[in-house]
Amino acid sequence: MISVFIGLFPWISLFLVLRYLNIKPNPRIILIFLIYLLSLFLFIDNQVAILKFVLISYFLFLFLELNKNLDFKYKLIAIFWFVSLGILTYFEHKEINLEILIPLAILTLFLKRYKNITDFLSFNLINIILIISYYIDLSLFLVFSSIYAIYLITDYIFTYKKELEKENLEYKKLLDRAINTEVQKKIFQIDEDISITSKKLKEIFKLSNYTVSTTDLNAMAERAVEGLLSLGYTGIVISILKKDIFKKGGFFPNFKQFQEIKDISNLKKLIINEEEKYILLPFKVGDEILGFLAVYKKEGILPKETEYLSTYANSVAIAVANIIHFEDLINLEELTYKTFESLDIGIAVLDEDLNIQMANKAFRNMAVNEDKNNAIDIIPTLKYLEKDLKNVISQAKPFETVLSSINKKGFIYRIKALPLHIELPEKSKIILIIEDITEKEKLEAQLVETEKLAVIGKMAAVLAHEIKNPLTAISASAYRIKKNGEKLGNEKIIELSEKVEFHSDRAKNIIDRVLNYSKPSYYKLEKINLKDILNQTLEFINHSIKGKNIKIKKNIRKNVYVYGDKNSLQQVFVNLIMNSIEAIQDKSKDELEEGIIEINLDRENDRYAIVKIKDNGIGIPESILEDVFEPFFSTKVEGTGLGLSVVKRIITDHGGQIFVESKEGEGTEFIIKLPIED
Repeated sequence: MISVFIGLFPWISLFLVLRYLNIKPNPRIILIFLIYLLSLFLFIDNQVAILKFVLISYFLFLFLELNKNLDFKYKLIAIFWFVSLGILTYFEHKEINLEILIPLAILTLFLKRYKNITDFLSFNLINIILIISYYIDLSLFLVFSSIYAIYLITDYIFTYKKELEKENLEYKKLLDRAINTEVQKKIFQIDEDISITSKKLKEIFKLSNYTVSTTDLNAMAERAVEGLLSLGYTGIVISILKKDIFKKGGFFPNFKQFQEIKDISNLKKLIINEEEKYILLPFKVGDEILGFLAVYKKEGILPKETEYLSTYANSVAIAVANIIHFEDLINLEELTYKTFESLDIGIAVLDEDLNIQMANKAFRNMAVNEDKNNAIDIIPTLKYLEKDLKNVISQAKPFETVLSSINKKGFIYRIKALPLHIELPEKSKIILIIEDITEKEKLEAQLVETEKLAVIGKMAAVLAHEIKNPLTAISASAYRIKKNGEKLGNEKIIELSEKVEFHSDRAKNIIDRVLNYSKPSYYKLEKINLKDILNQTLEFINHSIKGKNIKIKKNIRKNVYVYGDKNSLQQVFVNLIMNSIEAIQDKSKDELEEGIIEINLDRENDRYAIVKIKDNGIGIPESILEDVFEPFFSTKVEGTGLGLSVVKRIITDHGGQIFVESKEGEGTEFIIKLPIED
């Protein structure tokens, strides 16, 4: 809406010209300007009905001013024509139709007295454009309505020139009658003043065009220098320090003094240097000093020229301020866009139907269907959140959740939606933020794992102190009781004492395993071939499967090297294969003809070694699959629940990962992923 105030520039130019020409504005001009100003405020206040009545009076008064020299009877005819058409439209539509009256008011302007065919064509072209703009955009119509002020400027300039020419003619008549040479010189001087004044008026008009048309400060500075030189000034210097622009034209003695000016905060008013015959004028807008204009004339600068140059400098300052503001807006927009695009968090602005208005690069990279425009079509997983997202606008409340997958399996995303309110409720938007928090979740999981180990360590210390020592005493006592039973030949005592010894030793073994699990691991790291370790492990395992109807299928022909501890990794493979053997044995013979264990070694993208150990044993129920790597979790009656925990710890310490896939009754597969050592 503020853009409609652009329409004030022609009116301001009109009053500047009148002031420069020392012409007092007549009451009609002031009234027309006040009516136009009122129309701007009515537009901003959205008083459209009153605004249209004001605009009708604006064009009627314009008609009277533009045709002030027209005979009264013609003016009366024009007003009668307008009123008659208005009455006809009233009888036709049974109401006062302002949509027709305003164009009719503009049509009265066609009755203007024209100077020539160019004036006729240009003026009526403006009228036609104005009528068209009225039906397109009211703010544009208001801006174009001010163009008539330019015609008023040309009328005043034309009248002023006529008066000057009339004076010149009178002086020439005096010249014919005059004998005195001094009179003749004065007439020549007047003629020269007319020429200079005409040039200055053209420069003012030209500058007003610069103010609204150019966005290039360098070009504007160059044109301003050329324009002032054409007026007869000897040297010109223009400096716009904020944009590091310095332009010089013509001959200017000691102009380097102006290049050395770096601080212009104290340059608040013009400086007249009569000795060096130049003046220095600041480009000042409000309290801000943008630069300065220095003008040199070898004959010296007259007082009347100072006023013109001050007006000129003010006009340039306004133009410079507008251009700088425009460039700052462009730079800010570019910075905002680059920041928006460089964020690694996906951000998109959605309308109420979840159509994407704008999205950054990170969001577009998450897209599953890039050729779509609706957020749910682009990322189908968001379908489950459609109702929640739409409630963000209807309830004006933010929404946040976490999804385990959007476009990549195994990734975790935080979804956040915020309401974005614009001026009207129906134009509210949604800011959708999608953040990949996979690594954060992994770090939190590692922290939980570390805390678990700390708890286990404390528990192990308590077990060792409070339980292991009594167990040793119990085991020793059981041994002595057994010996006494042997002496007495009492088989019952021997049997019971052996059970006590067995379970005491088993309890001590569990405590030892807990202690070992809680202690820091120390590895002898070296470059090792997984193929060799797997083959050595299978040689050891083969003794355990003899006569058990279990067959091992292996695919480990490739040499794959990793950096790790040979014994620890072999412990991992032994543990997993032994688990497979036990799982096969736990499956009833009716359900299993032959147990099969498959072992595969391969590469993934030449970055990771992949070891897969798969069996067709009893399988793991889905309900406990996530807990198999937890310490002390076991489905075996005599199990400690530390085997797979140790396996995971060793693999993690080697920078790898371990996954498990299983289906109850069909079998289990463990997948190990380790970084390759080139």
